[in-house]
Formats: sequence, structure tokens, C-alpha cells
Amino acid sequence: MEAMNPDVEALMALRNGLQDPNGELNSWDPDLVDACTWSRVVCDDLTRRVIRLYLIQLNLSGPFAPELGKMEHLHYLRLDHNRLTGPVPNELLALDKLADANFSNNKLCGIIPTSGSFENIPQHTLSSPPKLTRREMPFHLRQGRL
Repeated sequence: MEAMNPDVEALMALRNGLQDPNGELNSWDPDLVDACTWSRVVCDDLTRRVIRLYLIQLNLSGPFAPELGKMEHLHYLRLDHNRLTGPVPNELLALDKLADANFSNNKLCGIIPTSGSFENIPQHTLSSPPKLTRREMPFHLRQGRL
């Protein structure tokens, strides 16, 4: 059996961990080769890997899936204005190509990553309301290792 595309695997982990009362993620079919036809997902035409994920104001609730850290081609991650809970996973430090992220207006808590691609992302897009704090991560977490 062929291994699942890492983007599909990560997005399915996210979907399976969230409550989606409006059915916004119903088009996410793990039997497809890639996630490029799914709603709110944008892929690179050449690589067919996910580069943008827009899950804004969808009334989603639940935890942030650490598997999103496997989406190595992801440039934009917008999860703002939902009801996501828990910490921002350390695994997201592995997203070397991440240029923009917005997790604001959720119920997240804990430490915001400040290393790697998170260095240049404005704090207000990550921590409103301010239940998240910015603190330098230990070296092994900055390097994407647990």
C-alpha cells in the first residue's frame, strides 16, 4: 500500500482533532492523492504540496494538531478567529518556509515559538487574546527536535 501524502496525513490529523459544526472541512477526502482540491487549501502547481492553509472564521474548535509541522512546503497558515484550544505545538518550528501565520482570536495558551520562521511573524497575529506568551525556546526545540 502506498504511503499517504504527508500533507494529507497532517491535514487529516487536524480535521480529526477538530469540531467542525458547519461542515467546512467536508471536502477533505483522505482517499485523494493530494489535498489540492480541498476547500481552503492552496497547493504549488508544480510540486502539488500545500503552500497555504486558510481556516479563518469557521467556528472550528479543538486542539492544534502537531502533525502540521510535517507540512514542509507551507508558507501561509491562517487559523484565526476560531475556537482552537491548547498550546501552539513545538513541531511547527520545523516549518522552515512559513512566511505568515495568524492564530489570533482563539483560545490558545502557552508559549509562542519565537525561533526560526516565527522570528518575523508579528506577535499580535499569534496571541490575541493574550493567553500566549513569547519566550525564547530551548535550543533543542529551536532546532525542531523534541
